[in-house]
Amino acid sequence: MKVPDDSGDMQPPILVHYEIHNFYQNYRTYFNSFDQNQLFGSLTQDIVAADACKPLNFIGEGEDRVQINPCGLIANTLFNDVITLESIFDKDGNVIEDAPLVESGIAWESDIEWKYRQPDGFKYEQCPSCDECDCTEGDGEWSCNETYVDQDGQCFRYYYPKDDMTQYLYETYPMLISPLEGVLNEHFIVWMRTAALPNFRKLYGYIEQPIPAGAKHLMFRQTGSLKDLRVPRH
Repeated sequence: MKVPDDSGDMQPPILVHYEIHNFYQNYRTYFNSFDQNQLFGSLTQDIVAADACKPLNFIGEGEDRVQINPCGLIANTLFNDVITLESIFDKDGNVIEDAPLVESGIAWESDIEWKYRQPDGFKYEQCPSCDECDCTEGDGEWSCNETYVDQDGQCFRYYYPKDDMTQYLYETYPMLISPLEGVLNEHFIVWMRTAALPNFRKLYGYIEQPIPAGAKHLMFRQTGSLKDLRVPRH
C-alpha cells in the first residue's frame, strides 16, 4: 500500500479493518446462536441456551464427546486470519520506527466489562522462569499440557475447569487466541457484535503514529487457514 502524495499526512489513529462480503450475521438463527451466561463465565447451561447453540454445542460422540465453550454459530465462525504490520517506509525509503499495529482498545469497553469473562475457576500465573514452569506441579492445580510462552518470551501455566471434557476458545483458534485471554480477546469480542448487513467491516487494529504523505511500502501480512479449526463443518 502507498499513501497518496496529494492528500496530506495520515493522522492517527489510522484504523485497519478487514472487510467481508455476502456473510449474513443478521440471519436470525445465526445471531441468536450463543449462550450469554457461558460467555460470562458460567459452566452450567440451561436447555434454552443449549438449543440456541445447536449444532455447535458439542463435538464428537459417546465417550469422545466434548462441549464447545463458547458454543454457537457466532463464536465458532470467528474470522481467524492474523494480520501483522511488517514495515512502513517514508517516501525517501526510510523506515518509520515506533509505529506498531495496536490490537487492544478495539472492542467496546462495556462489552469487555459486562459481557465477557473467563470460565468460573480459571486461573493462571507467570512462572519465575521457563525452566521452572511445570504444568504437572500440584495435584491437578494446572490443566495445561505445556506452558504458554507469550511474545515477550515469558512463560505461564494455567487452569481451565473441566478441561478434559471441554474445547475452549484458545483450542479452537490457536493461531489467534491465547489461553490467558480466552473470550476476553478483543478480536473475538468485536466479531461477536454482529453486523446488520451482509457486507461489513470490522476493526482489527490501529496505528498511533502519523504516516507522511507519499509513504510507500506500508506492508501488511495476512495469514490464516480454516484447516486450523477443530470445529465440524455444517
